[in-house]
Amino acid sequence: MLKTELTEFVRESLKAGASREETRQALLDAGWPRTQIDAVLNLYAESSFRIPVPNPKPQRTSRDTFVYLVLFGTLYLSVYNLGSLIFDYLNILFPADNDAVATLAGPGPGYPGTESSIRFSIASLVIAFPVFLYVSRYIMRLVEADPVHRLSTARKWLTYLTLAIAAFTLIGDLISVLYGFLSGEITVRFLLKTFTIFCLAGSVYWYYSTLMKMDDKVSS
Repeated sequence: MLKTELTEFVRESLKAGASREETRQALLDAGWPRTQIDAVLNLYAESSFRIPVPNPKPQRTSRDTFVYLVLFGTLYLSVYNLGSLIFDYLNILFPADNDAVATLAGPGPGYPGTESSIRFSIASLVIAFPVFLYVSRYIMRLVEADPVHRLSTARKWLTYLTLAIAAFTLIGDLISVLYGFLSGEITVRFLLKTFTIFCLAGSVYWYYSTLMKMDDKVSS
């Protein structure tokens, strides 16, 4: 939480007629961290009005939490089941009875659960992915109509949680590749599966990191 003294100083400084840059420099000279200074300055709009004008704050509503939980829940379902579907078909195309990296190799085409897994993945994608697209479009319209929605707490927390999951997935994927390489047990199926994970997790990370950068640029 930002310190009350810093908030009070910034408000009084702007009220006295000092520019934002002068206020920032005075605080930097006093040893305040730039991130805290910018965060407090962003509480006020750049306006020529005689007193500081506060920026609008996002409303923290239960609806926002619900909408973003549905958005990211359907995203996780869609990505997971798309990966599972690709894995199942790779198991069929590249059968291997003795795959060294068991966590990524999975069962061969004769495994009795393969067909069931394919059906479940397709059913999940048919239901979850259109819901994800619909909710994404709904949120996009909300943001276009009122940019303050970019500051939604639920939006930021769940987006950064998703980025963390994607980042750890990418790290784990690279560790698996290096482990297989050092073990000398790399197979075509293993490489294709690690590439699939890398593409799926990398796409999610790239998209939402770009989205957060846009949010920061617009709200700054």
